[in-house]
Amino acid sequence: MLLTAEGGGELFSDLSMALDGFTAFEHSLPVELGDDAAQFLAETKTTYTPTLLVSYGGPWGELYFWQERNAHADPKLNRFTPHFALDAWGRRHPWVEPSEYQFPLVAEGVAKVAHAGGNISLGAHGQVQGLGPHWEIWAMAGEGGRGKALTAHEALRAATERAAEKIGLLPDLGTIESGKLADMIVLDADPIADIHNTTKIHWVVKNGEIYEGETMKRVWPSVVEPPLQYWQQQP
Repeated sequence: MLLTAEGGGELFSDLSMALDGFTAFEHSLPVELGDDAAQFLAETKTTYTPTLLVSYGGPWGELYFWQERNAHADPKLNRFTPHFALDAWGRRHPWVEPSEYQFPLVAEGVAKVAHAGGNISLGAHGQVQGLGPHWEIWAMAGEGGRGKALTAHEALRAATERAAEKIGLLPDLGTIESGKLADMIVLDADPIADIHNTTKIHWVVKNGEIYEGETMKRVWPSVVEPPLQYWQQQP
C-alpha cells in the first residue's frame, strides 16, 4: 500500500510520519533544514514533495512567478485559460520584495535531502494548470534563489521518474523505455542548458498520439482540431 500524507508543513509531524514508513508527504518543510534533518529524511526513503508554489513560511512561490514572469501575457496560457481568470492573479496581485520569498530557502532544503540520497518528487498543487508544473520545476532548480538548489537534471528527474515512482507507476511511466506507455513531450530547446526551456514544447505524445504543443491539435494518426473551450464559444 502506498500512503501519502498532507504534511501541513510541520517538521516534527512530517519527520514522524517518515519514521513510521509513509510513502510520501506533500508540502514544504518551511524551516532551514540542518544536515541532521536532511540526512534523517533521506535515510527513511520517504518521498518529499515540497509544492514550492504554495510553500509555507512566507509569500507563496506562485505569487513570485506572477510577479516576475508576466504570465498574463503568455499567449499559450491565454489560449487555454479564460481571460477573466488570468486577470485576478496576473494583473491584480500584490508586489512583494523578492528577498521576502521563502520558497528559495525551502528549495535549498530539498536539495540537501536529495544530495543526501533522499527521494524528491514534483507537485505543483494545481495552482496554475499547465504552466504551474513548469514553475515548480524552475523553483526546484533554483529560480529566485542563491544557487544552492537542485540542478536542472535533478529537478527534471523529480518531475518525471521520481514522481512516477512515488505513485507506483514507474513500470509504465516516468522514463522513456521500451514497453512503457508512449507519453512524453518533445522540446525545441535543451532544459539542461536552461531550465526555462521546459515550456518550449513542440510535440505532446499521449497514448501514442501526437499533438501540437502550442494548440493541442492532434496531428497523428489523424488530424483533429482542438475543441473550442466554453469561453471561446459564441453565446
